[in-house]
Amino acid sequence: MSKPTDVEENNPPGETTSLLPETRDSLDLQHKLERLMLIPRIKDISITKFSKIFLECAALPIFFVLTFSAMAFGEKITIWSRKYQSYNIPLVYSIIGIILFCYLFDAQRWKSRFGKNLRTLLLSTLFLAVSLMSIFVSVDHPYFSLCTFTVLLPVWLYACRYIFFRRKSREVYVSWLSGPLFVTGLIVIAIWVYWTTRDRMNQWNPKTKIIYSEESQCIPDFSSYPECLNSTTNQSCFSIEVKNGIRDISYEKGCDEKCAAVYDECFHSFVLWAWPLVAGTSLIFLSFASAFLIPEEEEIGKSLKPSSFIKMWIMLLFGMWVAACVSGVGARLTESLIFFVFSLVLSGILLVIGAMNLQETTQQAQEKVTESYDDFLDMMESLVILFAPIPLTIYLALSFLNQGVRKVMVFRSSSRTEVKGCFTDVTSNQINGMKSWNWVKVIKNSIFCGAVYLTLFVFIGQFTNVFLSW
Repeated sequence: MSKPTDVEENNPPGETTSLLPETRDSLDLQHKLERLMLIPRIKDISITKFSKIFLECAALPIFFVLTFSAMAFGEKITIWSRKYQSYNIPLVYSIIGIILFCYLFDAQRWKSRFGKNLRTLLLSTLFLAVSLMSIFVSVDHPYFSLCTFTVLLPVWLYACRYIFFRRKSREVYVSWLSGPLFVTGLIVIAIWVYWTTRDRMNQWNPKTKIIYSEESQCIPDFSSYPECLNSTTNQSCFSIEVKNGIRDISYEKGCDEKCAAVYDECFHSFVLWAWPLVAGTSLIFLSFASAFLIPEEEEIGKSLKPSSFIKMWIMLLFGMWVAACVSGVGARLTESLIFFVFSLVLSGILLVIGAMNLQETTQQAQEKVTESYDDFLDMMESLVILFAPIPLTIYLALSFLNQGVRKVMVFRSSSRTEVKGCFTDVTSNQINGMKSWNWVKVIKNSIFCGAVYLTLFVFIGQFTNVFLSW
C-alpha cells in the first residue's frame, strides 16, 4: 500500500474546513470573493490542523497586543520602558553579537548535537532580546513594536512548523497558513472594533489623545498653544480625573479640547490606540502573501495576480494615511507608515524565502520574473542603489569576513575542501548578477526616484501643513 501524499493528507474525507459551509453555492461564492481579492485562497485542511495552526498564528499577536496596546498593558509597559530605557544599548550590542556569531560561523551548518543545542539557545536568546529591545526602542520610536511584530511573525510561524509539523515540508505548511492567518486577523480587528465602540473613551478623540499621552509621560509642546499653559502651576490647563473607575478630562476655565494639540508630537497615543488594528492588517496581508504560494492547480489560482494585490494594498495604505492625517494624528505618521510598509515587504520576503527550495526554483523564478517584470526589476535595482549603498557595503564586508572564517576553519581541520574567492559563493553570484544590470537605465531611474521622493515627502508635506493651517 502506497504512502499517502501531502495532498491526500490535506483533504481527509469528511473533515475539511473552509470559510463557508461546504456546499456548491458557498464554494462558488468563496471563489468569487477570492477573485475579487476580498479573501485569500484557502487550502482545504482538516479542522484539527486548522485549529492547531490558528492557535500558532494567534499566540504572537496575543502577546504583542497585550504588551503594546491600550486594550491591555500598553500604557504601563510604556512607562516601564521609559524607566529602563538605559538597557537598550546593551541589548542592541547583544543582538548584533549573536547575529554576527551565527553568520560568521555558519550556524545553519552545525550538525552535531552540541551545535544544534547551542543554535537553539542562541536563537531563543535572540528572540527574547529582540522582544525586549522593541519595548525599549518604542520609547523614542513607538511604531518599532509594530514593525518588530510584522517581521517576527513569519519567523515565529516557521519555528512552530519546526516544533509541531517537522515532518511536513515548508511548502506544504505555508500553503496551510492563509486561512488561519486571515481568520486571526479578522478576529483581532473585530475585537478592536468592539472595544472602541463599547465606550466613548476607547474611541479616538481629543480626550483619548490627552489620556494616552499623559499616561505615556509625553512632554507637551506649548509653543504654538501658550493659552493651554497654566501660568500659575506651569502645567497644562487640563488634568485627568477618575470617577467610578472611569477616566475623564477636567478643563480649567478658558481651556477646551483644542488644547489636545499640545501632544501632536506624541505619536505614542495613536500607536497605543491603533495597535490591534494595524496588527490585524499585518496578519491579513501575510494571509494573502501565503495564498500566492499555494500551487496553481485550479483556474482560480491562475486568475489571481500578485500585481493586482500590491496595487490594492497601496490604495488601502494610502487611504489609511489620509484618514489618520485628517484625524490629526501628528507629524510622524509618514515616517511610521514608511517603516511599516517596509516591514510588511520584509515579512513577505521572509515567508517566500522560507517556503521555497531556493536551489531548485531560483533560476526558474528569475527567468520568469525577468521576462514578465523587466521594467519593474529595473526600478527595484534603482531603489537599491538609491537607498541601500551603506547596507550593501556592510553586507560585502560581512561576506568577506565569513569567507575568511571558512578558510581558517578548513585550514585548521586539514580538510580537502577548497574555499576560493574573497566572498562567499552566494555573494559572488550576486556581484556577477549586478554586473549584468543596465547601469545607464538604473542611474536614470535612481535620479527619477530621488526627485519623486523629494516631491512627495518634502515639498508636498510642507505644502499640506501650510494648506491645513490656512
